[in-house]
Amino acid sequence: MMFSEMTFDSSEYQTSLTLRENILRIPLGKTLSLNDTGDDAQQMHFGIFNVSELVACVVIKPLNQGQAKLRQMAVCNDYQGQSIGRKLINETEITLQQKGFNNIELNARKVALGFYETLGYVTEGDYFLENGIEHIKMMKRL
Repeated sequence: MMFSEMTFDSSEYQTSLTLRENILRIPLGKTLSLNDTGDDAQQMHFGIFNVSELVACVVIKPLNQGQAKLRQMAVCNDYQGQSIGRKLINETEITLQQKGFNNIELNARKVALGFYETLGYVTEGDYFLENGIEHIKMMKRL
């Protein structure tokens, strides 16, 4: 499994759109919209590849000096439960540190809370609805 940063609008990025839609939107009866992808050109895109197959991806939005937001992490169904998501987050955090980021935040789906807690993220605030699903804000110092 290989970690890589993807260039916006590359073929790998285009594949990540399909993965994001299949994992994060279709189960909700939705499609990936301009609201989901409108700022993608200004964001960073990372993936885990099994040879040339994209099996996991994440979008990172720079917020301000040293602060970033993790968005739309997706792991292909066939690869879930194999620590691919953990590898993706760990490698992404290392890359962000190298780029000068020292804090990261995310809105975790309630069902993913335990996953992010094992990676050192802590909750902030109360649950809220996003895309019709309960989420909670989480933070981590890199």
